[in-house]
Amino acid sequence: MIQQPTPCPGCAGANHYDSMPETIATLWGVSREPDAFAPKSAGIVFMQLFIGTGTVGFLALLSWFIGRTMEPKPGE
Repeated sequence: MIQQPTPCPGCAGANHYDSMPETIATLWGVSREPDAFAPKSAGIVFMQLFIGTGTVGFLALLSWFIGRTMEPKPGE
């Protein structure tokens, strides 16, 4: 079976959620072996997507705020 590319990592997680194991590795050591595991849940599977979306949103808001406060005053 040829796997079709997905447009985003979150979509890949949603497409394959049912086929994922019930226990997912969440931490790898220097030996590249899993050190910690967690039960499969939406939070664990999509955590990277949630953190990335939150970071982009925060940086966009920060950029907007800095742009508003840095506007030149009239006459300058």
